[in-house]
Amino acid sequence: MKIYTKLLAFMCSGFASVTPQAVVAQNEAIKGSGEVVIATTGGTWELAQKAAFYEPFTKATGIKVVLSPATDVKTLFSLEHGEAPIVDIEQLSAGPVGLYESKNALEKVDYKYFDPETLAGMPEAHRRPFAVGQITYSLGIGYSEDAAKKGPIPKNWVQFFDAKAFPGARALPACNAGFLLDGAVLETALLGDGVPADKLYPLDVERAFRKLGAFRQDVNLFYTSSAAGPQSLIDGRADFAATFNGRIYAVRKDGAKVNFEWNQSLIQTQFWVVVRSSTNRENAMKFLAFASRAQQQAIASNLVAYGPTNLKAFAYINPELRPWLPGSPEHLPKQVQQNYSWWNELGADGKTNYELALDRCNRFMVK
Repeated sequence: MKIYTKLLAFMCSGFASVTPQAVVAQNEAIKGSGEVVIATTGGTWELAQKAAFYEPFTKATGIKVVLSPATDVKTLFSLEHGEAPIVDIEQLSAGPVGLYESKNALEKVDYKYFDPETLAGMPEAHRRPFAVGQITYSLGIGYSEDAAKKGPIPKNWVQFFDAKAFPGARALPACNAGFLLDGAVLETALLGDGVPADKLYPLDVERAFRKLGAFRQDVNLFYTSSAAGPQSLIDGRADFAATFNGRIYAVRKDGAKVNFEWNQSLIQTQFWVVVRSSTNRENAMKFLAFASRAQQQAIASNLVAYGPTNLKAFAYINPELRPWLPGSPEHLPKQVQQNYSWWNELGADGKTNYELALDRCNRFMVK
């Protein structure tokens, strides 16, 4: 695909390092006072964010970062009832970003706070009018290395959905609000039914559910938490699982005999967004600019195996980690990009494709 060729050429072209003097100038441009309130989900990712973004931002700008438990549902409720939001920044995957946009719940990103070096490293898909790319991650085929000793390993989604030619127990993300989009439930089903990656969109929703329905008997587990994907491989409930690269990397580092197939993995993005009527709007924009810098994103990637959205960050990432990062030169040409524009399209009834597919998803899971 053309976009992959352009990105690959860009990443292989080499990068000029940012001088200390340039960093000082960049920090001067976003200095301030007061605070910015950011929604968080805790865990190891929050610890990595503190090291890569929150603490360095405060040190560089004088603006205090205050963390609040994730509140996306409460945020929408507050805005719809004319109340002030309790956070300035939310961290959302693409589906909720589209929902927020359709409800006019986001501030337009003010890119004047972003230095030219940062903007040059960010593809347009990560510089949206109302959202800034935070990380990339991938949903692909995880497998038990013990299973690999017994028979062939699926190398693409057609093979994954062929339990006769590639025998073994399967685990899939549940078709629900948490995984419909992040778990690429419909995309993987269609790829498994033979749809070429470059012909995937617009998604044939009914065809996807027919494929899932026919495959249901071969699924040993529909999991409802991200950690359950690799855990199913560890405890033997599954030999092959549609799961996330970061989760496989984490348990593999701890000694688990699991691995990940990158071919046809879905590359996905999580975003920073500034909530409409944000109390600390200017500080929020300054934070987005700081968190988008290549050096800061590289710190985060080196701590947790998520890919950066500023492609210049790859120059600062541990070379041993790069094979585990989505969007890296090694993987990008064989990955599949989710089409968030399609998911966020509004139908005649005012609902997005995401909302319509989610309703179909919920009915599928109760059968």
